[in-house]
Amino acid sequence: MLNDRERVAVESIDWAGALPALRIARAARMALRPTALFVALLLVGFIFAGGYVYDAVTGRVVVTADYEHFRHLSRADYGKYMEDGDKRVTKALRNSFETFYIDPAELEKAIQSPDRTAQLRKRMLERVEEEIAHTYASNLLNEQTKAKFVAGKQRQRADLIRRLDSLHNRGAFEAAAAIKVRLLRRLVSATLARRTGLVEWHVNGSASRGSMIGTLQELVVAFPRWLIAEHPWLIVSHLLVSIFGFALFGGALSRLTALHATKDERLPATRALAFAGRKFVWFFVTPWMPILLAGTLAGGIVLGGLALLNVPWLGLLGAVLYGLALVVAILIVFLMAVYACGAPLLYPALAVEGTDGFDANSRALGYVVARPWRWLGYNAVAVVIGLIACGLFAAVVCLATTLTDKLVGLGVVAEHADGLDRFEAIDADTPLDWPLAGTAAVIHFWRCVATGLMLAYVTAFFFSAQTWVYLLLRHSVDGTEPNDVYIDDAETRTAIEEAADELAEADVQTDASA
Repeated sequence: MLNDRERVAVESIDWAGALPALRIARAARMALRPTALFVALLLVGFIFAGGYVYDAVTGRVVVTADYEHFRHLSRADYGKYMEDGDKRVTKALRNSFETFYIDPAELEKAIQSPDRTAQLRKRMLERVEEEIAHTYASNLLNEQTKAKFVAGKQRQRADLIRRLDSLHNRGAFEAAAAIKVRLLRRLVSATLARRTGLVEWHVNGSASRGSMIGTLQELVVAFPRWLIAEHPWLIVSHLLVSIFGFALFGGALSRLTALHATKDERLPATRALAFAGRKFVWFFVTPWMPILLAGTLAGGIVLGGLALLNVPWLGLLGAVLYGLALVVAILIVFLMAVYACGAPLLYPALAVEGTDGFDANSRALGYVVARPWRWLGYNAVAVVIGLIACGLFAAVVCLATTLTDKLVGLGVVAEHADGLDRFEAIDADTPLDWPLAGTAAVIHFWRCVATGLMLAYVTAFFFSAQTWVYLLLRHSVDGTEPNDVYIDDAETRTAIEEAADELAEADVQTDASA
């Protein structure tokens, strides 16, 4: 009967089958694996090491204030500013401190010293402490006036410290990294304060530097323009180092995440790196193949214009073939648009399928074209989960670092020569003797590791999420189950050898116990 009703009891719901995008949430846990974090940390360390090697070769020839002058000065005025060489920094230091009541002779001596930044900072801190102590000892001022005066001196000290940091000689990579970190911090502050800058941008056509739009304009336009104009070789060297690092460590990380996502297998870092080594050529070449194809097509258009439109009697043929050039240009634009979307899927394709670059590009780009809305939806889920997971991980690391500094600082009571304790002196940018200098170097190393862990987690999450996006798109297009993955002969032999070793060790232990 149509009116009969039957009760159905639902014991459980396969949420992963009903909502495949939820599987991407596993990437947050996969990125926490020590092996994945270790390989990602190797990748981050390799890229930064390449930058510092570039600085060691080219020398400390940049100050972050150069970027500010590049933004505000015309091209001709900036060229004159850079022609002054080291005199521009000396003049800026003298202008910053000549009104700070430091003895002119001492000021000039500090500016001419090799460690002028540290010397000026030391004298400035000494002067501020003297004025604050004199203010507190005065009987002519009430407590409210003293507090206002001290707060003003502290703000002046903070401003001068920022000026010193901007005029400190650095390598090109170190200066670029410092500028980018400062811009990212400003973007976070503007986002938290909800300073969008939309009204200014709508009314004036530009937004203030402290707004989200103004900071994004610097990150996307002004900062890259400065790098391209002033440090093109830094870009070239950094690109080459990054490509090499991603081909090796990124390939290993892709293999780790591929086996974890498909077989729930915890692959050791050595085997993952061995896989990346065997497939290194394809990991290195595959991302460049669409770019080379687009460049070849573009070069054909250029050669056609050179051969046909420069000769009068061939101009008509060139005009006829202009339509073909237009079609080729449309193909180039389409190829680059699809490549921009599918590029993050190339490494997962190589790691999951164990294939070559041609098949990886065919799969990765083809899946984007076949399922564009699924690709967009999966990546939207990955972005939301990534923001939450990476934010929580960064908060934990920052809180742990702050707590460590506080607890260690409570236990340090030995005084340093500048009136600071030995732990405070590490961050005060003051001259340190050899034992304390070694201690500071080791502590700064561990702080860099903590910062690197945050970048490593972001990297590991990116590869894990893109692996899941690839597996889900593959299942939607080809019907291939997500647990289907390529296992090469070398990995099979290694697994068999490891199993045989474990069995032999177990037999030895059994015989010994008997």
